[in-house]
Amino acid sequence: MRALIYALALNKVGGGSRTLCNLLRHAGTIAPNDFFRVLTASPAIVQTEMAGAVPPNVEIISCPRENAFGRVWADNVTLPRAARACDADVIYSPFVYSSLRPPVPQVVAQSNALQYSHYYETRCSPWEAAKLRVRRLLAYRTMLASKAVVVNTRATQRLIQECFPNLGNEKFVLIPHPDDSDDYANGKRFSSVGQDSAAEALPVVLYISHFAPYKGHLELIRAMRAVFADGIRFNLLVTVAEGDWPAGYEPLMREIVLAGLRRYVVNLGRISQRDAIAAYGRASVFVFPSYVESFGLPLRDALANALPIVAADTEVNREIAGGGALYYPVGDTSALAAHLSHLLTNSSTKERLSTQGKLHYASTRTTKSDNAAAVFSLLRSLC
Repeated sequence: MRALIYALALNKVGGGSRTLCNLLRHAGTIAPNDFFRVLTASPAIVQTEMAGAVPPNVEIISCPRENAFGRVWADNVTLPRAARACDADVIYSPFVYSSLRPPVPQVVAQSNALQYSHYYETRCSPWEAAKLRVRRLLAYRTMLASKAVVVNTRATQRLIQECFPNLGNEKFVLIPHPDDSDDYANGKRFSSVGQDSAAEALPVVLYISHFAPYKGHLELIRAMRAVFADGIRFNLLVTVAEGDWPAGYEPLMREIVLAGLRRYVVNLGRISQRDAIAAYGRASVFVFPSYVESFGLPLRDALANALPIVAADTEVNREIAGGGALYYPVGDTSALAAHLSHLLTNSSTKERLSTQGKLHYASTRTTKSDNAAAVFSLLRSLC
């Protein structure tokens, strides 16, 4: 098999880069007789994630990523040309979009549930909502042109089918994200998480996620303020990078200061996977107020670390976290605050969630090799 992997949309380290690089690492062991050419605008991210250990049957090609028009051109001109040039048998596009007229069988993964969320659309400005609908239409046309659509959760599939009921179940293939539990034995520990010695002794609530409008950071700070008003103290660790959402950064920092929480909120910024592993090991509770996710890898990482979870009540969050979390209605800061207060003061509930979370994790775990083997098997079936 000669496969062209179209990863033009890769632009940051995260769940997408982890999953793509996991696939490439296993290409040399699970599929040594196959050839994989990767077309990406971010070859440095791939090289860094793989620590330079690219298998001999994997070739990484740089492809410039420009504006929206340039992306459409790349999808429908550059990609077909590249497929013909390398005599590809199949195209795999792990990031939502691909060719509308592929020259060979094509598989596309729908890894962004955001554009299928009507709830998110109602919270956007008219201009942002219009752009969202255009992207949704392009993704739909891509799915129509593809032999199979890979989803990480059934919840994501149902979101898509609510928008496009004509896409039948036979079109979709469930391949969950690989879990990283094997990595947690080697993480370092933070020597300090607070701003001073008084804060050092407090329990740690952790929220690992990139910064975006739908991630619920403001709601979390407001809930934290309510918890503090009840006399309960904790440190909150977040991973907010200003560059992820510049317009939202200053309002969030201002909210933290006005709430009198600056000494208790530790912003780690954009962190490496190694430091993320360390953060999970330091936390007492994991919180996940995000209301739009395709999978929610941080939830899986929290389960792997036996952390009790408080999460927004969405279908995908329940699918991923199962009985390991307390759920609250999306946007309800009072309910979020109540759940945080309860977990921080009730050891029996923490132990119950930890136990149920570990059981759910074990019963739903997908190893890195299982994930890669499933993708390779799907691609070969179309050659």
